[in-house]
Amino acid sequence: MYKEAYEIYFATLDEIEAHLANSKFLCGDVFTEADLRLFPTMYRHDPIYHSRMKLNYKFISDYPNLWRWLSDVYTFPGVAEASPLDHMKQGYFGRTGNSTVPLANGDDYLERLRDRNFGLRQAHGRELAESASKGASPEELVALAQKLAQASQ
Repeated sequence: MYKEAYEIYFATLDEIEAHLANSKFLCGDVFTEADLRLFPTMYRHDPIYHSRMKLNYKFISDYPNLWRWLSDVYTFPGVAEASPLDHMKQGYFGRTGNSTVPLANGDDYLERLRDRNFGLRQAHGRELAESASKGASPEELVALAQKLAQASQ
């Protein structure tokens, strides 16, 4: 049951990532109830669900378009103030198990959420590292880095 749910969850994230490549929000250029309902799950994924729910195949920051969407929604007026991450972590970790609340993914996560291109830079870094590990020459790596930098603009 877990394996099936895990696979469906990440297949759905892949679909949302592909959709957001061509759309600012889930239903076009306008924020809708669909975006509102998706936000809590995406917001909690990296700091909570990744470890607590064992949804550890990828972080949301591994999805550049989904990260951009999450960052955009997080910076809407009132959203950050209404999204108390410490309270959420306390609820998922502190009242169950051994009451140990993870320290990671706290303030640095919230700072990264203010950077809508963080996920894209992460993806580019992985692409460069993969090319280097496959034996790309320094010239090829420079060309790839320049290509990726242009794509980021």
